[in-house]
Amino acid sequence: MRARARTHAVSLPDERLQLAVCDAPRSCASVTSGDSMFNANGAFSIKTAEDMLSVRFELSDNWTETEITRENIIRALEDRHIVYTPEDVKRIDRAVAAIRSEGKPEEEPLIVMGEEPVHGVDGRVIDCLDPNERARTKGGGTDHYKRNTLRAVDPGDLVLKFIRPTPHTDGRDVYGREVPAIQGEMPQVTLSDHLETSEDGLEVRAKSSGTFDFEDGVATLTPNLQISGDIDFRTGSVDFEGEVDIAKDVADRFHIKTSKNVTIRGIADGAQIEALLNVSITGGIYGKGKGFYKAGKEFFARFASEAQIVAAEDITFDEFCQNSDIRCGGKFIMPNGVLRGGELRCKKGADIGELGAEGASKTLIWVGVHENLPEQLIYVDEQIKGLMSRIKELKAEYEEKIAKTDPSDAAAAAKITSIAESIQKAIAQLKERRDTMHQMREDQENNDHVGVNVTRCIYPGVIVHFYGAFATFREKIEGPHSISVERSEEGTRILLTSLQTNEQREIPAEPYFPESPGETQEAA
Repeated sequence: MRARARTHAVSLPDERLQLAVCDAPRSCASVTSGDSMFNANGAFSIKTAEDMLSVRFELSDNWTETEITRENIIRALEDRHIVYTPEDVKRIDRAVAAIRSEGKPEEEPLIVMGEEPVHGVDGRVIDCLDPNERARTKGGGTDHYKRNTLRAVDPGDLVLKFIRPTPHTDGRDVYGREVPAIQGEMPQVTLSDHLETSEDGLEVRAKSSGTFDFEDGVATLTPNLQISGDIDFRTGSVDFEGEVDIAKDVADRFHIKTSKNVTIRGIADGAQIEALLNVSITGGIYGKGKGFYKAGKEFFARFASEAQIVAAEDITFDEFCQNSDIRCGGKFIMPNGVLRGGELRCKKGADIGELGAEGASKTLIWVGVHENLPEQLIYVDEQIKGLMSRIKELKAEYEEKIAKTDPSDAAAAAKITSIAESIQKAIAQLKERRDTMHQMREDQENNDHVGVNVTRCIYPGVIVHFYGAFATFREKIEGPHSISVERSEEGTRILLTSLQTNEQREIPAEPYFPESPGETQEAA
């Protein structure tokens, strides 16, 4: 009778309950994968899988029920140095019971299972720029005019995010030997300048404004935004903190907004263009009555039609500007072009080729008038009146408290002090508002020396405003002329001076002070 190999319990790190490990020399049985060995007089065989991670049980043709027992199967496993667990013993018992009740199974029962290695899954990198993020509507849709597929980023924007590899766990085959698992790896990404990783290495952010691109494991950030085509549905709108250079056109209803300069080398339709510095539209503007264009400094375009244009400094056109609303904090410059229709406000005067046109709609010019000055004066005047009323109320409250307060009442004394501080604060604010109004009026008076130079002709229907007076031209005037204002004790005159002969004549003027605020009285 064959002696049974001795077994003992082994504790593993993964806290399996028990492993039965054969102590017999490894040479006592073959451990070749995929082979089989008949036992119990050849009634059954034990077969290991090719990967040595499982053992199956197979009946021979001359098996008998008395030979198919747990003890015989376990003895066969031990003879082959196969490690089994209590869970495997349960599998053996289920196989034996099935054979006794149903006979030889069609499929070889699985009686021992090793531990398959859990391979780590490689880490991955996520591109965090969603072109539709700013375009999502409350209803869950997309406003395609607000989409931005140009991948423009601002400093600090998250552009890439790394996901760590999943953990790996080594396995164990049916002979108790370790089966190494494959370790997952982090993706390799090359970063250009202007990009930086977080301390944990899991995030990449932009160090400056620019255009981001990520392809084939290479992440790049180009500081300026250069578009070789149009701004339309293919690109979406632009909201960017750097230089913007558009090679072609900007389609209707799309917008560009930047903290630096905008250059558009094609046509800007009914778009929204805003730059904190300069705007240059070399192709021209078709505003369609809805386009808005704003420059924090200077503005240039070849032409403009039905547009609203605002610039803190000079505005320059090459050809024409028609039926537009122009607000210019500097000088309006178009010495060879035509201004016809619409309204122009130019704080530092204008140089224009032709002013108005035959049969054109009314052309209105405000010269030397700061944009929204009347409205600003009214606003400041209302603030002054409100502060004066507030001071009056506080003084009345202060005098009442003084008259009725017991000097020993500390709480009441503190209240009186608080009222006195409020009065002083209101008086300081009042002085500040009065100084503001005085400065605004002084600035306006300093602009009286500016005028409009017209190199070719002025057409009927042109109305020129200076602060306090305006004149309407009712006949065509040929030749280069200058339109200016002269103030004296007798009143305000608007003068037309020939730039060739210096001949001067007065244009009938009418007074005009649009809702100028009244004088306020000093606070008592």
